[in-house]
Amino acid sequence: MGMASSQARLLMITSRMHDIEYQAQSIQNAKLQLATQQDEAYEKYQQALDATTLTMQTINGTSGEHSTIPANFSNVFGLHAANPAGSPAGSTSGNNGYVLVDSRGRVVVEDEIYEGYQNYQSVYSGAGFTDNAYLFAWYMVEGGNSGHQLGSNQDLTDAINAVDYSEDEGLIDLAQQFEQVLQNHGFSWVPSIPGSQNAMSWLLTWAQDHNSNGGTTINLDSEEEDVINQFVNYFWSHYTNKVFNGLDENALNANGDDYNMAEFNYYVRIFNAIQEHGGCIAISDFNGPNGDAATNSEWLTAMIQSGQLSIEMAQIDGQGNFNLNGVSVSSDTNLSFTPTSSIDKAALAKAEAEYEHTLKVIDRKDKKYDLDLSKLDTERNALDKQREGIEKVIKDNVDRTFGIFS
Repeated sequence: MGMASSQARLLMITSRMHDIEYQAQSIQNAKLQLATQQDEAYEKYQQALDATTLTMQTINGTSGEHSTIPANFSNVFGLHAANPAGSPAGSTSGNNGYVLVDSRGRVVVEDEIYEGYQNYQSVYSGAGFTDNAYLFAWYMVEGGNSGHQLGSNQDLTDAINAVDYSEDEGLIDLAQQFEQVLQNHGFSWVPSIPGSQNAMSWLLTWAQDHNSNGGTTINLDSEEEDVINQFVNYFWSHYTNKVFNGLDENALNANGDDYNMAEFNYYVRIFNAIQEHGGCIAISDFNGPNGDAATNSEWLTAMIQSGQLSIEMAQIDGQGNFNLNGVSVSSDTNLSFTPTSSIDKAALAKAEAEYEHTLKVIDRKDKKYDLDLSKLDTERNALDKQREGIEKVIKDNVDRTFGIFS
């Protein structure tokens, strides 16, 4: 029995020692994984330090103070966008000219503009020449109310009549062409054009009024539509400022707000950009789990860097001609990719805190693994001594038993 029990005990000790070796090997592998996790934590921290944010150099239109702001849709592309550095003194928001375009070629616009554009197209569908950027701008300034058209509001009519444009040869020439279009269609009662401010006002009102006047609708060919569009574009590209400044200080639009020339010009540019690209999409369509896309700088930066969104510059010259050109952030004077840590101390502190926390967790695990290895080593040494003792007992027992036969 002693021989059998010693042999059983030896087998148990040997099995346990194999288990200990396996556990020690597993812990060593886990310690190696900790080293990998430490490398990953450092790489993540380094990426946070190297991360960039799209920023814009701005200027306060009142104080002239310059600053760098993280760019988001609202403060770069929205109706109330910030003034970029280099803007003329007294500039108001919405004048920077930047336009955001998605990978399908659609202009990204504020929700109100998207809805206004769709409603405008519905109201003026089939009207031909009245599909005009300046008419859209007035439509939006008046809160998207189709009942308010250029020249039909008394305050605006008074302001138009108060502007001295009777010596503007370019406008008179276009107005005379306009007069000829009407005469060709039997409108014999057209007022005399040169020097007549009332005639100018009447023509402008007519041009914006659904291709009809006095209950009479005429069908215009493309050349005639072009003449009327040129007239309207020329007038508003030259006289928007004077007309809006000529409004009574108490004049309010349909929303009860003051008339704002910057907003008017913004709507003109956006409409032209939409027409150029053939469509638009609301910024809210990009909203996700991280919240409102309109104010999310990280989202905008990632979308532009990945090529899913691009930036263009919309400009209108003194003749009302529209131009739309691509913008490279690397060459733009006001836009740039700036290290996030230099403009967002909170982001830097967060990255540092996450890195230090990860190192502490790894260190605690490493110490625990060392302690577990120490316990296993102590147990293995004790079992090894037991095994040596049992092996000696077995050897002595064998020697005594078989020594009888020697």
